Amino acid sequence: MPLLWISLSFILGIILASVISLPTWAWILISILLFPLSFFLRSRFTHYSSLVARYFFLPTILFLGSAYYQFRQPNIDAFHIAFYNDRNYELLITGYLVEPADYRDTYTNLTLRVEAVDTGDGDFPVDGFILVRVFPNQIYEYGERLRIRGQLQTPPENEDFSYKDYLARQSIYSYVTKSEVTRLPGNNGNIISTQIYKLKSKLLENTYRLFQDPEASLFAGILFGVDTGLPKKLQEAFKNTGTAHIIAISGFNIAIIAGVLFATFKYFFNERMSAILAICGIFFYMFLVGGDAA
Repeated sequence: MPLLWISLSFILGIILASVISLPTWAWILISILLFPLSFFLRSRFTHYSSLVARYFFLPTILFLGSAYYQFRQPNIDAFHIAFYNDRNYELLITGYLVEPADYRDTYTNLTLRVEAVDTGDGDFPVDGFILVRVFPNQIYEYGERLRIRGQLQTPPENEDFSYKDYLARQSIYSYVTKSEVTRLPGNNGNIISTQIYKLKSKLLENTYRLFQDPEASLFAGILFGVDTGLPKKLQEAFKNTGTAHIIAISGFNIAIIAGVLFATFKYFFNERMSAILAICGIFFYMFLVGGDAA
């Protein structure tokens, strides 16, 4: 079965689920029922086995795509932080950083996984992710526990760009534009993730020590996907010339790194082992840069 048809079926399943709302278990049940049916008909109608298998196997992939889409939709209830969006009063939100802070010139973005919210009656356990914009010139560590005071908002959307959909792809459905931050004791960061983020920070530090700006920021953008150090004028120049993908982690970057890793490992191992090690290296690299491929 060509990968193209499988991919198209999966995408069509996503589109179908966006139009027809069924619970995840219903889509999975349909897929489970179709899958053995294709093998049964294939054994009964040998002359049409290829056609029958294709006819029933692709709908199975289609409904799995629908199940995936429905599974990714949040259940917004009192136990989800987005339930408290757009209220006309401030909340106290407790959570921890799930990734390193995104430092900008005039502000810093923090992505938190929420543990509890206080609407005035004490902490109530909730779950979900929020994006918080705080004042600059403060250093935050991955896994650090924080308490945020501010108003939760639904990310905006307009005709040109939907910030709501952009954040939803990261499972973020709430954000705070003005907030007060209180640091809490403890750290909820994963040990492995902590070490990898420290490695990335060290690599960026060495990059800026060895090169001068804007070359250092350009190198950091190409290799690590960190474009915060690039001057706005230079970022606009990349956008206007259609070359913004150069400073993002794109398939082009991944292909180059995969080629370099494979060629390096090939000196020490056979081709199969070199390919496996190169794939492992790519997964590590994707985790290092954040996994947000362009």
